[in-house]
Amino acid sequence: IMVLQSCGRLINSNPILLQKIVGIHFDGKYTPDSEDFISAIFVQPEVAWAMVSEASARGRAVAADLQLKTADGGSRWAHCILSVSHDQLGKMEIIEGVLYDVTARREQEENARQRAEMDALTGIHNRHGSEIFIDRSLRHAGDDNVLVGILLIDRDGFKAVNDTLGHAAGAAVLVEVAARLRDRIRRS
Repeated sequence: IMVLQSCGRLINSNPILLQKIVGIHFDGKYTPDSEDFISAIFVQPEVAWAMVSEASARGRAVAADLQLKTADGGSRWAHCILSVSHDQLGKMEIIEGVLYDVTARREQEENARQRAEMDALTGIHNRHGSEIFIDRSLRHAGDDNVLVGILLIDRDGFKAVNDTLGHAAGAAVLVEVAARLRDRIRRS
């Protein structure tokens, strides 16, 4: 739990937020009452600030999963519920936040996504993952008015490798082809 001034300065929080969820251990450089706590703990503070603005405008809490900065450089995620209190003149006075550590859930979701979109043997996109990647690339290309090229590579004679040398040899060929593609294809 955290309570902040409208500028993002920390007023109060419980030790669980600071030590267990965010993993902040204050050293003399960071003092919680002297800087924007939202910028100090979130990887994308602009998203958290947009949630604050939305909560203020709607007059109700707003929730989302946000990635946290941690003292150890690790990756942590929190489900954040942010609400805003206004003074008598309607000016934002207090930001209240409740954060739940959802790192384990996010890791499980990412693992499930990887299994659904990536080939377990080669580590490259499977058909489903390729379709998602192509759709996303075409959407971004349309938004940014840029061109997209697609290269299709066929493995001639692959069936013969499986039939004559066995499936283990075929798997080794697929792994090698995937490794060569990863080494030679530039990512943007």
